[in-house]
Amino acid sequence: MSSKNPLIITVGAGKGGTGKDNTAANLAVTAAYAGRVPVIIDLDSQGTSVKWGKRREQAPSVIGTDAARLRTVIDAVTKKGADLIIINTPPHTADTESNPEVTSLEASRVADLLLIPVKPSRADVETLPTTFSLHALSGSTAPALVLFNQYDVRTTTLLRKAVAEVDRLGYPRIPDPVPLLAEFQHAWDEGMGVAEYAPNGTAAQEMSRLWSYVETFMAGRA
Repeated sequence: MSSKNPLIITVGAGKGGTGKDNTAANLAVTAAYAGRVPVIIDLDSQGTSVKWGKRREQAPSVIGTDAARLRTVIDAVTKKGADLIIINTPPHTADTESNPEVTSLEASRVADLLLIPVKPSRADVETLPTTFSLHALSGSTAPALVLFNQYDVRTTTLLRKAVAEVDRLGYPRIPDPVPLLAEFQHAWDEGMGVAEYAPNGTAAQEMSRLWSYVETFMAGRA
């Protein structure tokens, strides 16, 4: 990753409902508060992130596109000064009717980091072998990290079991999971990130911790 090029983070997972859109949006907003110039590229045809972006009047901007035009969009936003690009992808089991893997493969190829949000459930963890296999198939040498997301703070039993299974499988993960908090949904509904909605809240602190980890991890690979 050259210092002249933007950091590109692809957020991807094997199934829906893992919080990819929310994670991408909040990482971008948190990074903006830390001095970055982020852009979100939404490859999901549902356009959930694009709709969130339309509820906003400030950065980060959200651009909807497809795998075929991804590199063109990356070049365009880089020329305009973006130094962080977060790519939100659809579940790789439902990317396109013609080729269900094409979007995930292309998003992996351009990434400096693949971030894989999963809930602490057997169904989510069981998608990880396919996700990691697709990433390898893309030819990318970028690291991939599992992020446990939206865990229930009232009980950590499921989280402990899921963490143990991911560790047994040998998949690298971000140490601190992100809990399920109402602030994330409230902020999303308003077209905001939690750093904007409740700057001193627990969710904002969680995202600040996540962004700091990602930034430090990638700096160590530069």
